[in-house]
Amino acid sequence: MKKNKITTVLALLSLMVLSTFFVGNVNTDAIPVNTNDDFTYDSEAIILDYEVPELPDEEVPEWEINITGIGITELITLNLSYLIDQINTSNLNAYEETVDYKGSNQTIIGFDILQVVQDYADVWYAGEFEFIAEDGYSKSLNATDILYSYYPPALENADIKILLAFAVNGSYLPNSDWAHKGALRLVCPSNQKNEYPTSYWVGNVTDISITDKWKCNVFVNGELETSIPVGFPSEFPDYEYLSYDLTYHSENIKFEGPSILSIFEHIGVDFENITLFQAEAPDFLSTIDKTELTGEKPAILALAANDEYFGFTKGPIRLVGGNLNSWSWLKNCFAIHITVSTESTTPTSSTPGFSSCLVILSLLAIPITYNISKKRK
Repeated sequence: MKKNKITTVLALLSLMVLSTFFVGNVNTDAIPVNTNDDFTYDSEAIILDYEVPELPDEEVPEWEINITGIGITELITLNLSYLIDQINTSNLNAYEETVDYKGSNQTIIGFDILQVVQDYADVWYAGEFEFIAEDGYSKSLNATDILYSYYPPALENADIKILLAFAVNGSYLPNSDWAHKGALRLVCPSNQKNEYPTSYWVGNVTDISITDKWKCNVFVNGELETSIPVGFPSEFPDYEYLSYDLTYHSENIKFEGPSILSIFEHIGVDFENITLFQAEAPDFLSTIDKTELTGEKPAILALAANDEYFGFTKGPIRLVGGNLNSWSWLKNCFAIHITVSTESTTPTSSTPGFSSCLVILSLLAIPITYNISKKRK
């Protein structure tokens, strides 16, 4: 009698293991995906709260800036006078900064570079820029460095904005004399990320070339494993591309982008072996519990909201979803750092591996077979 009870219990355990393996891994809530590449970008400028600088009361010199590069099919040329008019009509941000130049302070006024390329050239996806002078000299900058200069951490010095300067010390930069460095100058003050002997200046800037897209680099134990650039849904065949609604600031918004968990799978990272997960923006490094990446709506690198790409004013890539509180979502995400344990781990009982199930079943089946053979005798 005792053996029959044991056999019954073991048989029930076997059924429980089987149901956990075959049922526990079923996705019962499918997420609809927009498979079309019909996203739009709202190019209307988003003006942040800031003090509009007083512009020089004089004639604007003749100068043009060309925008070329990745994603631009036809040359875009912007006239300096037109851009100044956009500032005067509150459509374009300009900032006044006091920077050190060759040992003396200079008060400059310059454009918000990212807004210029985003709202006047529709280049919301740029990750790297090359600023080219009239004589061919150039300086390359990452979009992350420019963003950092606009939105630095709280302890950073305020006078660090990287600008395309058009005025200095109350006057427009002249275009008539090479020694005056032309009517547009790239000005890069020193900051915590980039140290220059004094502020770095490139004179006579005539062209901005987009040389790379904004991307999120994924590092595993300090080594770069893959890079995920912004793009259309069809450009992510190696990842699960998800679309779902989330509540953000009391508003229901549809977010879309590649799944974080599918990125792990693509690069061969076992979720169970992750000991540290960090997401990085130009101004912040966020440490996230890996369980916050899971849930009914797993975390994604969101590229768009309500069928519109984010752009620089909203952050080209955002880490959203999962079990993350919306206040913990990270905009302008450009790097993910994963630390993985080199020791193997035993799969959890909630999602056992197939080989583990076979071992358990084989052990449980031994006494069941033994009792049956005894009855046949």
